[in-house]
Amino acid sequence: MVPFNALYKNLFYIKKLHRLTWSEMFVLGSFKNYSLILKANNMSMERFQNLLKELGVNVGLADLKPNNDGLCSLRFDDRVTIDLEYHEESTSLIFSSIIGTLLAHQTEKIYPDLLEANLLWAGTGGATLGVDPVTLSAFLCYKERIEEMDFVRFQDLLKGFSDVAIFWNKRLQEEPSPDSSENTLPSRASQEETAPASAIMG
Repeated sequence: MVPFNALYKNLFYIKKLHRLTWSEMFVLGSFKNYSLILKANNMSMERFQNLLKELGVNVGLADLKPNNDGLCSLRFDDRVTIDLEYHEESTSLIFSSIIGTLLAHQTEKIYPDLLEANLLWAGTGGATLGVDPVTLSAFLCYKERIEEMDFVRFQDLLKGFSDVAIFWNKRLQEEPSPDSSENTLPSRASQEETAPASAIMG
């Protein structure tokens, strides 16, 4: 059974997709008919599966597909693992990666850099950085609706996200020193090389 909030969040998408009137949506909103919403969710999951299948063909990974929970994990440069997850409630594809684990003495130095990078996504290419306060694991995350995502868009997002994840993984592995001026955010020129930029923000 589709969760109540998943049904609710998809009503506007179903109205637009099937060009329903609000009267028809009222009938649908009574939740006596699940077929359209189930169809939309099934189509979105199928799109995710097809995107992974095409990616697998391009990179030589046969039978690349999500697991039963809608999750697929990919390793990049033997440095970062990127989790791709289909989120049913928002019919979105979530990109996430643990880019490193901070040491206690690093937090005072690193936190301002992470906040600066998140400001208008200047150092993340449109994704978001965050830190688990318990484990001090640093995450990079991004979410986008999947229903109109083609393979070119998916490939650009994955390439850009992995570039940003690898950059921050290297950044967090640097040993900060109070007098160091080298551990700063990349210039705008280098950001364009490492961050997805238009791929995510476009």
